[in-house]
Amino acid sequence: MDSDREQYARERLERRLRRYENKHDPARVADLLAAKRAEMVRKYGEYARTAAQVSRAVCDVTDNAGVVCMMRIWYQTFGREIEKLWRHHHDRDISDELGVLRYKWTVRGLVPIVLDKVEAAVLAELRRQDEESGQAAQEPR
Repeated sequence: MDSDREQYARERLERRLRRYENKHDPARVADLLAAKRAEMVRKYGEYARTAAQVSRAVCDVTDNAGVVCMMRIWYQTFGREIEKLWRHHHDRDISDELGVLRYKWTVRGLVPIVLDKVEAAVLAELRRQDEESGQAAQEPR
């Protein structure tokens, strides 16, 4: 009885070790990455195009508002955070989250009026991109 239990425990341990070795085999990891590479590159390309357009929209607003170059990076970060909310919660209203985001950056010293303009420009750009790509239009925010 005890020998059966010990044998079972030994076999179980050996199975676990084999699975762990297989899981961390560099060749297996390379094969998985090679199989997913094309999809990863495609998704990154889509994100990079969107990020570039969001960045351009933020630059236009901050240039018109006369924001100092040193401060522009914070508005860029605000714009990227809006884009991230849009991307991850595309199926629901994000107005509450946008309010929290605006408050966070206002407390950090950014000008609320410029933040509102950046938000409007970024959301308009994201809506335009959605229309071009044929995705379902979002409800007004």
